[in-house]
Amino acid sequence: EGYYDWENPDDFTRLMDRISSARSWRNEIQRGAIAANKEILDDGHWPYGSIGYGLVDDEHKGIIMKQGYDEIIQIVYEDYVACEDEKETADTIANKIQSNNLGIEPPSEHQVENILENELYIGELIAKKTGELVREKNEIEIVETDLYNKVQNLRSESDQNETDIDEEDL
Repeated sequence: EGYYDWENPDDFTRLMDRISSARSWRNEIQRGAIAANKEILDDGHWPYGSIGYGLVDDEHKGIIMKQGYDEIIQIVYEDYVACEDEKETADTIANKIQSNNLGIEPPSEHQVENILENELYIGELIAKKTGELVREKNEIEIVETDLYNKVQNLRSESDQNETDIDEEDL
């Protein structure tokens, strides 16, 4: 419209109506996107950007693990429990991959972080916006739920320790 006169109640009402309408449309589009993503997840595919280290979305099979990556991911979780440090875990994994000449690209420290928090490795396809478990896919379950939860607890404690400020330090 170009111009709204704030003093004119009709202009203000028209503007509020348009804002309300825009919000309604946005919410409707968002609900549609969430429903579509759940449908894609339910089919065993990944509707969001990058899947995760060692995972691919096959056109026919859905999300699958590349050959040889399952062992590496299991070791990432085990090494993290031992040292509780993403960088040290990434270095350890890189050394194991290189010494065993596996021909796999080692994960970076950032990728190790993503591996440790990715529910796909316990076979759970979760909707990102709602956090709802849409489907379990046993074919990609690499890490036992107990080990995954243990890592989440360790990471949570580590994050909490980093944010706790000692009064003397303050």
